[in-house]
Amino acid sequence: DQLEAVARGAPGRYFVAVSLAEAEALRGALHIARHAPMGLGLGATALALHAHGAVLDASPGGDPDSNYQWHVARQCARFVDSEAEFDERDAIALLRALRSAPPAARKQWFVDVRACRRRQQQVEAASAAASDPATQVLPLGD
Repeated sequence: DQLEAVARGAPGRYFVAVSLAEAEALRGALHIARHAPMGLGLGATALALHAHGAVLDASPGGDPDSNYQWHVARQCARFVDSEAEFDERDAIALLRALRSAPPAARKQWFVDVRACRRRQQQVEAASAAASDPATQVLPLGD
């Protein structure tokens, strides 16, 4: 039960990827809110800005995330960025996050997103090996 709770993450906690300009605006709002009587005016909502695993800034109540939740969010961001190379630990974390999506749907989504990129469109031959953890996340072949 404890492992499942950790895998699900904290209820009500979400990770959102933002652009550099959006992060700058959020950080500015956090600094202004420290001196405002109503804070950010978002009620019980709290936020924390992360970069490369470190908390850059946070609102009151923006508790640091568990290392595992941060790791899972990072692997999801890598998948969204069309990365296809995952070591075993990363693949397991990503599979737990994507477990409700059927493998065929994951593959189709990945192929569609990757087709929009200006990079090599074929998943490298090294990733095609059946023993590669990436093939668990993104099954190759038909």
